Amino acid sequence: MKKSITLFVIITGLFVPLVFKVISSIIPVFPPTLVSIMLIIWPSSLIMLAPSGGESFFSEVFLISIAVNIVLYAVVGVIIWYGFFMKKYWLLFILAVVMGYIWWNLLTL
Repeated sequence: MKKSITLFVIITGLFVPLVFKVISSIIPVFPPTLVSIMLIIWPSSLIMLAPSGGESFFSEVFLISIAVNIVLYAVVGVIIWYGFFMKKYWLLFILAVVMGYIWWNLLTL
């Protein structure tokens, strides 16, 4: 369990924000589809909308956003594992409803 959740968290919680950071340094303005994909995969990127006071502040906010994303995906990974392997399928249903609600609100901002 720990290995699969750790791998899930590293790939989705840490790697995805770093990929988007590299893409943002290459492409100065994201197309709307890429913004939608970013909000679905990296919902804590909304933290970075705070006004920045310089590059160091952006770096701190970026690191906080990654930390929140890692915690979010750790919780999601544990719920998915617990739902499948402990046969608590109602948890998966609740997770799907909550994630759907969050994504709906993020994509209709």
